Amino acid sequence: MKKKNLKIEVETEAVFIAKESEEVPLRPEVWSQFKVLEAVPHGKRVHKGEVLVKFDDKDINEAVKEKELASHLGEVALMQAEEEFPRLEKSIDLNYEQSKREYDQAKDEYDRFQKTMRSMSEKLANYYLIAPSRSTTTRRKSSTNSRRCTRRTS
Repeated sequence: MKKKNLKIEVETEAVFIAKESEEVPLRPEVWSQFKVLEAVPHGKRVHKGEVLVKFDDKDINEAVKEKELASHLGEVALMQAEEEFPRLEKSIDLNYEQSKREYDQAKDEYDRFQKTMRSMSEKLANYYLIAPSRSTTTRRKSSTNSRRCTRRTS
């Protein structure tokens, strides 16, 4: 008999845990749908700064561009509003002054009417509105094509 090493092979399933491992969490605040293009195989030794997972960033980049565009448009709108504000402020002042002048003018005309014209207007209204008894009014055209009222008494 010869002396030989005895080799025993056993197949089994097992999980090996590294002495040093660290969980790399992925907790997005806004974006929640990711398409993984590549990932480092489980158990591979990696070094600090190495890429672990590559995502399809097409949708994310489009969303970022849309947000940047919206932000830029908001900045432009704000700049326009800041430029227009002094003009609007001056326009409001001018409109107020014009409205005040028109109000003062209308008030002056009303006061003048109350002082000078009201009694005369009331007398004229009574003169034209009160008809004498037993009269008939007719219309006839004058030579200037205007209508004129005349009265006939019986």
